Amino acid sequence: MSRKFNYQAEQPRIYDFLLDVFSRNFSPTNQGRSVKETRILLSLWKDARSHQETFRQLSDAWRRI
Repeated sequence: MSRKFNYQAEQPRIYDFLLDVFSRNFSPTNQGRSVKETRILLSLWKDARSHQETFRQLSDAWRRI
């Protein structure tokens, strides 16, 4: 994950990784931090019918931060 998505953490957790991905792609203060692979990951995840509810929940959680 660190090489492909440029994500590094002392104790990596999937929830923290996903919040980082949202932050990189949707926060106006993080322009330029987005990695091509994160945009692809979000696009595929958002469009996957079986994962739409999880995407919405994490998207809402990110907005509250």
